[in-house]
Formats: sequence, C-alpha cells, structure tokens
Amino acid sequence: MFYSITWKEFIEFILFSLVVYYAIIGWIYRKEITQWLIRKKNILISSSVLFQSDELNINKEALSRNDNTNLFDTCLNEITTFFEEAKSRKWVKQEMIYSLQIFFKKYNSLKNSSDKETVEKVTTSLSRDICSIHLCEDDLKQLWLG
Repeated sequence: MFYSITWKEFIEFILFSLVVYYAIIGWIYRKEITQWLIRKKNILISSSVLFQSDELNINKEALSRNDNTNLFDTCLNEITTFFEEAKSRKWVKQEMIYSLQIFFKKYNSLKNSSDKETVEKVTTSLSRDICSIHLCEDDLKQLWLG
C-alpha cells in the first residue's frame, strides 16, 4: 500500500499543494486583494506626492528667517489641511502615523522648540475629532522619529 517516497518527492508535493491552495485563495479573494493593493499603492503615492507638493508650498521666507512663530503657524495650518485630506482617505492608524512622520520631517526644527507640545496636542485632537483615530503617547513619540 505505502510506497517509499523520497524527501524530494515529498517536498515537491507540498510545494505543488501550496501553489494550488494559494491560487485558489487568490482567485476567491481577488477583488479584496486587488482593492487592498490599489489602496496601499495610492497611500504611498498620494502621501509622497502630497508631502512633496507641500514642501514647495511652505512659506520660504519663514524658513529662511528661521522664525519659529511663522513656522509654527504654517505647521498648524498644514496639520488641519492634512487631517481634512486624511478624513476623505479613511486611513487606519498606522497609515496615518507613517504619513505624519513624513509630514513632521518638514518641521524638524519644531521638535526641540517649546511649540512641540502644542503641535502634539493639536495633532492628537484633530486625529481624534476629524478621523476618529486616537493617538497615545507612544504614537506621538513615533511621529518625530521619521
């Protein structure tokens, strides 16, 4: 009844079975997989395009004079715009944190200023009120790491 099989035949059978299994699963869930891939692609593209275009729109005089007040005001205005955009995209928490890390790279000088706490409070309240995403203390620390 049982024939002796080699390890090579066994591994080939397992690999073939896995390929068939995942092909069937992929076929069954192809719409969900396609939507997920498009969503991931759009998030990466839109966040990079969004932040590249925002970098060009930053008030250059404020940056050249290194005036933290103007930089702080610009940051707050852009944070509000950022969350309005994020609301329409319906991001999950990790996607928002990643995008905020990219956003805060532009305002790295605020990281060590007295305005950092205010920016974090505004970010926390806007994410909660506009996007229904609650950011904890650890999440806020991650924002400035990017």
